Amino acid sequence: MRRIIIIFVVCLSQLHAQDPHFSQFNTAKLNLNPALFSFISSDYQTLLHRKSQWSSVADPFKTLAISFYAKEYYKQLSFGFNFIHDESGPSSFNTTGINTSISKIIINKSNSLISVGTLIGAYQRSIDYSSIIFLEEEQLFNDNLFFLDFAVGSVLSQKINNKTMLECGLSSYHLNQSQQSFNSNVESKMPVKFNTYLISSHKLSSDFLLNTLIFYSVQQNISELLYGIDLLSPIDNKFLDEILVGLVIRDNDAVIPKIGFVFEKFNMLLSYDINISKLSKASNNFGGLEFSLIYSWNKNKSVLEKKYLCPKYL
Repeated sequence: MRRIIIIFVVCLSQLHAQDPHFSQFNTAKLNLNPALFSFISSDYQTLLHRKSQWSSVADPFKTLAISFYAKEYYKQLSFGFNFIHDESGPSSFNTTGINTSISKIIINKSNSLISVGTLIGAYQRSIDYSSIIFLEEEQLFNDNLFFLDFAVGSVLSQKINNKTMLECGLSSYHLNQSQQSFNSNVESKMPVKFNTYLISSHKLSSDFLLNTLIFYSVQQNISELLYGIDLLSPIDNKFLDEILVGLVIRDNDAVIPKIGFVFEKFNMLLSYDINISKLSKASNNFGGLEFSLIYSWNKNKSVLEKKYLCPKYL
């Protein structure tokens, strides 16, 4: 355990306050792109998102997010709210934040939509020094840190034909590069993070929809690449509408199988990170369990007509 705690501290200092991340990246909309929720398939959505990882190595890293989206709520403006809490390892390094986001579709044509959005967040970070073993004596002054965060993004949704839709986005987070050091005499600013993603949805037949997903993120000298596929199929069942199976790979890190269930108003998705990185021997290939639950509803009981192809699970 002593080595694990030391490794954790060293990694933390090298990462410069890296963000918590989800393998189900397209589900965590406000963490991916502040313009994305303009394209949700209903008027309102609430999201519960939970991830736990590295429990086989040390105290687990745990992330919880609760979100609410309202599409075109006022003068074609969409609003998003997000609460997120992250616990990182044995030092009780906790991050709690509240984000609010506004987005608007600026181009609305028969086959293409373009949305832009902005996000403002307020965060509190804390750390428990008593549980950390340091390699040398450190001068530590604060155990709490408050900072604001700003992000912008844009998303394009393009209908290729009646069977195929493309969606891509680009976003930038931490534009204000807030101070992240617990020592007021040391400057350590949050690096700007850039996200980009592409999702291709193709209707193979009346029974199958194939999604191809690519996500890339870079923050200073740290990058992350995910790619994979989802296959959705309708189910002739009184309670279940669709089922989703998929596989995502985080490059040089994890293989992530997932399964999802789509009900009338509920979407549930389970995934598990199988560790294939250099830490796989220590973790026995165990990574992290991730769970998300979405509840969707419309202003009217009848389903609103959509102008473009949009998979229900989005």
